[in-house]
Amino acid sequence: MPGFETYLKKGQIEILSYSEWYVKDGAFSPQRVLDGWASKLDEALSRGYDGMRVSGNTGWLEPGHWKRFMEYENRVNNVIRGSRVKAICSYPIDKCGPRETAEVLREHRLALSLTREKAVARRRASSSDRSDSTRS
Repeated sequence: MPGFETYLKKGQIEILSYSEWYVKDGAFSPQRVLDGWASKLDEALSRGYDGMRVSGNTGWLEPGHWKRFMEYENRVNNVIRGSRVKAICSYPIDKCGPRETAEVLREHRLALSLTREKAVARRRASSSDRSDSTRS
């Protein structure tokens, strides 16, 4: 990415490990993470930016954290809906069985599943939009 080092030095890009963001001090706290997103957005807006883009990777997520994390996903969607945040979440396909995949689809407005064989995009149906699309 051209200018990456400059963006990093200026604080326009920040990269945190899961242990610095999601499981700080060894525990996953949904409220702490939600407060963290709000704080990051406030900081971006105060610096004159129109909003922020975030990416969360769930490769660290263990089966014992799944239910609580899905509750967090529901809450974070409600917090960022209508805000100046664009977010993308990635889930490792090898850790998601049918139940987990259904929960991810339920908690996200748009989901993209990639395998070597095909890509599938699904939009969560709403009263005004009932569309699914599949590409092989």
